[in-house]
Amino acid sequence: MLAVWAASAVAQGSDSASVRRRWLFLPGLGWAQETGWEAGFTVLRTVTPLRDSAARPTSTGVYGVRSQKGQTRFGLDVDRWLPGNSRRVQASLNAVEYPFSFYGIGDRTTDSMEERYTPRWIEGYVQVDERVRPRLYALYGIRAGYQEVTPKSAGLIQDQLLPGSRTSRTMIVTLGATYDSRDHVVSTRRGQRFSLAYGRSVKELGASYQFGRVDADWRWFRELPAGHVMALQANVVGVDGTVPFDRYAVVGGSRIMRGYSAGRFRDRWVSAAQAEYRSPMVLRRFGVVAFAGAGAAAPRPGLLGSVRGFPSAGVGGRLQTDPVQRTGLRLDYAWGAYAFGSLYVGFNQAF
Repeated sequence: MLAVWAASAVAQGSDSASVRRRWLFLPGLGWAQETGWEAGFTVLRTVTPLRDSAARPTSTGVYGVRSQKGQTRFGLDVDRWLPGNSRRVQASLNAVEYPFSFYGIGDRTTDSMEERYTPRWIEGYVQVDERVRPRLYALYGIRAGYQEVTPKSAGLIQDQLLPGSRTSRTMIVTLGATYDSRDHVVSTRRGQRFSLAYGRSVKELGASYQFGRVDADWRWFRELPAGHVMALQANVVGVDGTVPFDRYAVVGGSRIMRGYSAGRFRDRWVSAAQAEYRSPMVLRRFGVVAFAGAGAAAPRPGLLGSVRGFPSAGVGGRLQTDPVQRTGLRLDYAWGAYAFGSLYVGFNQAF
């Protein structure tokens, strides 16, 4: 996806003896290949404990986006840490209408295989991370939703040859664990995080399809002299069972394997890795990054090392809007192989 955003931010806040509260208002105007011109807003509220430097901030965000081509997205996201970081509760509710393209399954699909379709869905999830030992959390969650798909061109979706081609209900139960020694959630300088989770779509709970998804993610950060930071990430995603066509593991996106449009390539298994250099913040506001990575997509995990690779590399800039909480805006451009490339604008670091 190619996206260009121009955004302005207005921050307001107040401090008490125990917490620091901040509001961030972000209107935006942009353009993307899939959407045309689009306008949106984000309202973000953060609360940071002041008496405990290791305490994680709590955030609540509301956003909305409307595009020239009729895509609409509204959402509410909550990320709450309890005192002492003993428990983390994440919740989200999203309503989306998003015309998109499907190119088939596999790592060698071509542009001529494109099928246009419009999914409309509403989905919510709740996830709880419960500390069982210092830095080690057990996680459990549930995701529920409903989706309708309208095909816009001839192909597998129109002929209903794929699971999820018309309507589907989602009811996914997830269990897993996370080890987290990062010094900061939003913009990490040192430490690491490893998470392993397995989610199961359960027909007995009302889901339309029975399938599973495993997600393993490792992140490592090291602060070098003078405030330079090196960051590494590796990720493996796999699905099994009767999987709706839009629930396959995908190549690309704005966070890992940048340079490829998310969903342009998809399969049952996708692996990816990336390394990123982050400069110190000049005047506590401005920084640059450089990154490189690679990934692969395959029908079985044993084939990930022998299929076609998806290398990428890029550079970016950072505008830190709140030096204390390290929140800010990012602008990345990434080059992929096979004539792919994308510009990304978002909040905070990519990982």
